[in-house]
Amino acid sequence: MINYLFFIDIIYSLLLYVLVKERKIFILFFIIINIQILLGYFNFKYNLIPYMWDASGYIEYSKNIYEYYFKDLQQIPSSSYSYISMGYLLLPIQFFDGNDFIKASFLNIFFSNLSVLFLYKIFKYNSCNKLYIIAFISLLPTHLLMSVMVTREPFIWLLGSIVLYFTYIMYTKRKILFPLLTIILTLYLLVFFRAFYILPFLIAFPFILFKPKKILLLIILVLIVFTIMVEFLYPNYIEVINKSMEYRTSGGAAYLEGMNYKNIIDLFLFAPIRLVYFTFGPMPWDIHNLPALFTFIENLFLLYIAIYFLYNFRKFKKFLYLNRFYLFLFIYMLFGLTLTSMIDSNYGTAMRHKLQFTVLFFVIYFVFKDFLQVRRKCVV
Repeated sequence: MINYLFFIDIIYSLLLYVLVKERKIFILFFIIINIQILLGYFNFKYNLIPYMWDASGYIEYSKNIYEYYFKDLQQIPSSSYSYISMGYLLLPIQFFDGNDFIKASFLNIFFSNLSVLFLYKIFKYNSCNKLYIIAFISLLPTHLLMSVMVTREPFIWLLGSIVLYFTYIMYTKRKILFPLLTIILTLYLLVFFRAFYILPFLIAFPFILFKPKKILLLIILVLIVFTIMVEFLYPNYIEVINKSMEYRTSGGAAYLEGMNYKNIIDLFLFAPIRLVYFTFGPMPWDIHNLPALFTFIENLFLLYIAIYFLYNFRKFKKFLYLNRFYLFLFIYMLFGLTLTSMIDSNYGTAMRHKLQFTVLFFVIYFVFKDFLQVRRKCVV
């Protein structure tokens, strides 16, 4: 096993050397990856993070796919949407010897670091605190936990980060290829993974096309158009959302149980309280284990940043107005959290689903701090 870990470490280090040109950034990523590899190994050996139900299903389905294409299995057993997508994603690990769980964990470590690397490619020219941002995001307790667990999240983070990076290139360099790549990846995420990660992108995208003088008015206009489209194209969406909420409240970490939507007005009425619970939960009275405690401590930073933005509201508004791409990121993050909170009713799933958006909270915060302190010397 030690030889296997050493081999993985060498491979990841070589990939990092190719992808990262700056020595300090390379060293930081190297340290982070080694921490994750050790955490993944100890999690496998001592079962530090007991999350085996979905993981077993994912790996079993990837074995079925492998046996169907390369052995004599006559038919792939039917399964759920998430098992099928994750089964195909984990197919490469079946070509190598070793424990499937630790191979899948190391694959997720690779995906999670690539996602941070693509975010770094966005903010590296906009912030003097590049090292702090990478370290802060990568060493967040929930990010560390999710990066070594066998879940779909790290790959979804990677696809989301690539979409944001392509959007950034499209905005800054006006290259024709990148809009096409952005559309392809967006459709892939929409069809094969979670639509609630793409809907915020579609809502926020108009803000990058032109510089709005009335941001709030544009938000209201986009919401009205979006609501009309949903009502027309997907008339039974209220029933689907209620069923999803009911399913997710079945776990032991449920919150806001018994809340159901009757119409679209309820969606808007319940949105603030659901956003607060989803973004800043678990609440102190809901902490019953160590992961919940880590998440609560992490959420204190989110709460501080939210208060910091409100306290510096005028300057923050000016920052977003002068930096249209960060306006796009902020709208994307805000609506991502809001839309996902409408169906999430379990702190366990909320911890996984919100991380795609909360990491942007920290990125925007550090770039905004530079904007205030150095008067845009580090901001493009």
